[in-house]
Amino acid sequence: MIILRVISNAITFKPNAIPHAPGFIGIYGAEFSPNGNLLYISANNSLTNPATLFQFDITSHNPTTILSTKQIIAEPTPWYGGALQMGPDQKIYMSMWKDSAISVVENPDVVGAGCNFVLNKISFGLPASAEVLQYGLPNFMQSNFDPNLRPYDFYRGGNCTDLTVPFFINRLTGIDSVKWDFGDTQLSTQLNPVHPYATPGFYTVKLKVYYFNPCSGLEIDESSTKIWITGNENILGNDLEACVFNNEKIIAQINLPSANYLWNTGATTTEITTSSPGKYWLTLDYLGCKISDTINLFIKPPPIVNIGPDTTVCNAKPIILSGGNYVNATYLWNTGEKTRDIIINRAGKYYVTVTTDCVASDTVNVIAGDCEIFIPTAFTPNGDTKNDKFGVANDFSAKEFHFVVYDRWGNLIFETKENTKKWDGTYKGKTMPTGSYLWTMKYTTLKGIPKYEQGTVMLIR
Repeated sequence: MIILRVISNAITFKPNAIPHAPGFIGIYGAEFSPNGNLLYISANNSLTNPATLFQFDITSHNPTTILSTKQIIAEPTPWYGGALQMGPDQKIYMSMWKDSAISVVENPDVVGAGCNFVLNKISFGLPASAEVLQYGLPNFMQSNFDPNLRPYDFYRGGNCTDLTVPFFINRLTGIDSVKWDFGDTQLSTQLNPVHPYATPGFYTVKLKVYYFNPCSGLEIDESSTKIWITGNENILGNDLEACVFNNEKIIAQINLPSANYLWNTGATTTEITTSSPGKYWLTLDYLGCKISDTINLFIKPPPIVNIGPDTTVCNAKPIILSGGNYVNATYLWNTGEKTRDIIINRAGKYYVTVTTDCVASDTVNVIAGDCEIFIPTAFTPNGDTKNDKFGVANDFSAKEFHFVVYDRWGNLIFETKENTKKWDGTYKGKTMPTGSYLWTMKYTTLKGIPKYEQGTVMLIR
């Protein structure tokens, strides 16, 4: 079928009020805006005015009125105004002779500067000196871009969080009837319905448009789209606490393959790994809706374990070491004890490990203090490891120390200046007989007081 139409009510006007110099073309390109309300004209008139882009409002259909609406949108130099062409994206493209890029009117339905002319928007990757363009652009049928010839489609309105959602068909001309399926078992035959959803979530909305085609009669356009009604989605879960974060994974609990994920770290994956505490947030962009969520990673405070400063102890005066007082904590000392406190009367290094949710430990060095010396009156060096040696029998510290043992005739048979060393009952590698032996001990206490002790000891074999 061929449809013939008659052009009527034609009007004539001259859009270029600037006389063009000899050798210049003057008016070259003409293009209508997508809505048909505006006319764009390109011209090149002289060396000083090589390119001008005009805009006219033609809704009055009156030549005088149309001329009075003339606006100069752009006067780019040093190029020469060429062809204008509307593209499938409803933008108007402008070619200029000797240019190396194509300029664009981004919003051609908008009156005045708001139409947003962008000079050299599309570059061909060549230097400006290349001068590759001529005046023209390819010829084709712009009527293919007529919105009234497009298939019927629809879009949602309102905000992503709205449970009540308006729907709009992209054009209403020529429609006989429609049928909506909102993806929640509810249907409608309204042209632009407003549908209430019970809960947030994802819904696949379908539309059937019945319309009359002059060539084939009644036809149906079908379209569908997935919408997202966002709620209070907890994308990242609850805040996390740990004693230490070691390659901790933070995973988005909504995994949408075609969604865009953007973390504050710059990552664009569904999960990130971190070893640092702090605040992390994620923005998820899907189906034109954006939601964000934040998660905090906190370090749990470990128990503060302080046994105290290094100290002294005497056998006769034991002291208490404490691992602190924590609820639901376990204690383990290097002595094997599992109590909060332990009692000690021996010098040495002591440490405790305290476990709550986290683990901490502390160590203290205990040395012998200004203690009274205990010297036994007998010993049995028979190799049974019990009372085999003779000397200071308790923990004892001194600034200066001198310990001597004599036999019954006054011969020196043992001498030491170390308070931890003891006599094993021998002299020059030979065992000494059973009997009584004299000993003397000189020392200076930690407080600087000189002391002298003496006595006898019985060696028993």
